[in-house]
Amino acid sequence: MPEDLAKKVRVLAAKADTSMSQYLCQLASAKVAEEDDYEAAMKRFFSRQRGGIRTEGGLLPSRESLYDRNVFHR
Repeated sequence: MPEDLAKKVRVLAAKADTSMSQYLCQLASAKVAEEDDYEAAMKRFFSRQRGGIRTEGGLLPSRESLYDRNVFHR
């Protein structure tokens, strides 16, 4: 590690009242947990059932019903 970076990390570790190695371990653990959370969220998202917009009869609504501008002129 470059010395100027090591000095800055030592200061941050001292402010956190911990050793430099413990400080770096905490940073790495947080980053790994963040990655794990992201991957879990992506798996949940892509495993969802895709249904889209359906009506009671199971058919897709018509374009006209979706973009009915008369609703805004009441």
